[in-house]
Amino acid sequence: MLSYFNKKHAESSLTMSTIKTVYDNTIEYLATVPKAERKKIGQFFTPAPIAEYMGSLSNVRKEVLNILDPGAGSGILSAAILDALLESKGLKQANIDLYENNPDIVPLLRSNLAYMQKAAKQKNITLNFNIIEENFITANQLAWTGLIPDEKYDIVISNPPYKKIGKNDAESRAMSDVVYGQPNLYFLFMAMGSCLLKENGECIYIVPRSFSSGLYFTAFRNYFLNTMRITDFHLFASRESISGSNDSILQETVILRAVKSCNSCNLIKITESASENCFDTTNQYYANYDICVKQDDNCFLFFPACE
Repeated sequence: MLSYFNKKHAESSLTMSTIKTVYDNTIEYLATVPKAERKKIGQFFTPAPIAEYMGSLSNVRKEVLNILDPGAGSGILSAAILDALLESKGLKQANIDLYENNPDIVPLLRSNLAYMQKAAKQKNITLNFNIIEENFITANQLAWTGLIPDEKYDIVISNPPYKKIGKNDAESRAMSDVVYGQPNLYFLFMAMGSCLLKENGECIYIVPRSFSSGLYFTAFRNYFLNTMRITDFHLFASRESISGSNDSILQETVILRAVKSCNSCNLIKITESASENCFDTTNQYYANYDICVKQDDNCFLFFPACE
């Protein structure tokens, strides 16, 4: 069976060249920054195959799309979502807000976005981007509390920072209603991104599985699973790193897509691959929503290993 990636690459050289350029630029950047420095801020980069797969999950189609990439890094997930949209019909304009408060990588991010603009222009699509050099959580805390209604995005795509923080840190205080025990930035990013979505907007995340059943994530799961409806899980059969050869994350990881909707969902599509580079061996099956998502006080999530 022809893999998704091989088929897509055969159909579109533009898609591969955009992601490849951004990824190659990222690799050059990684060579200049010690891993220990990036670990301090929870900065891990998304490999090109994973970014491309995440972009392929997008299913929102409009003439004008507003997109959020929080914790943007070098912009590879923005490149992935843009590439997927460039191959769709009907898009005339994409507006991307990118949060990145690490000043060292902002010049690379800006350069990569300029390259993306050129790729979009070749398809007669206008790409507008806005790099916001602020803390994503604290910058949007008024939206979280509801003081400023700010549901403005059609798509959120993110590899959020994985970093434990204190209960008294600014991010924890800003979102105290989903914080219990030891908070982690990644689930705060997931919750805030969901808050900022329009009705029927979608979020696409790659995150550790720990949120699915850990006690400290209970308040978050209650919020997220009552706000969003999960449509897709992608699992990795291997427990090896999925962060590329330059990073190592020990936690098991999952890619998920969810839609902001009150409507019920009957099935979740589950795909599985051996590792980040083996999407051609992807297994695919469907599971009943109520098997994967337990609608009770704990809101545990389960990942069935087969149909």
